[in-house]
Amino acid sequence: MQDTAQMSEIACKAWLLPTGSIHVAIGEFELVHIIAGWQRYIPVPRSPVWCHHVFLWQGCLLPLFDLENYINSAQGKVETSYSNTSDIVGIIAYENQRGEIQYGGLKLNAPPVIRVVSDDKMCDYPLSYPGWSKIALSCFKDPDIGPVPILDIQRIFCAKSQATATTTNSAEKQP
Repeated sequence: MQDTAQMSEIACKAWLLPTGSIHVAIGEFELVHIIAGWQRYIPVPRSPVWCHHVFLWQGCLLPLFDLENYINSAQGKVETSYSNTSDIVGIIAYENQRGEIQYGGLKLNAPPVIRVVSDDKMCDYPLSYPGWSKIALSCFKDPDIGPVPILDIQRIFCAKSQATATTTNSAEKQP
């Protein structure tokens, strides 16, 4: 078993993703491609505001997750703006419930940057959204930004997990 001094020396890389007014992180190998430049989205009727579009990537239609709209919706805020285009989309790889590798898009407003993260940077989730524990695995303190949640990619993109997170968030609002 490693002692505390040894554990603080273990570090890994994570992508810091600017998604509107929110910064989140994902593991180094979860971001597989970045689309920079104009990207057209296709609306999906009767879908939630945070995943209201799909787009074409390498011959496949991928869901586009809008984290800012997800958080605003979970907090009961009305959607302020929604565009059918974006300049940057991060292509995220994740494993579905059957163990298959799938892909989805995460709407970004600036290019991602790599950060080195270690256990000694662990901190509490930002107070701006009380439901981080439903969609994030952990959180670290970035020296430039402050607390940065590390997203649980499977929970965000898998329908069964997404329904659980949304239901749980709704239940948290009730007295």
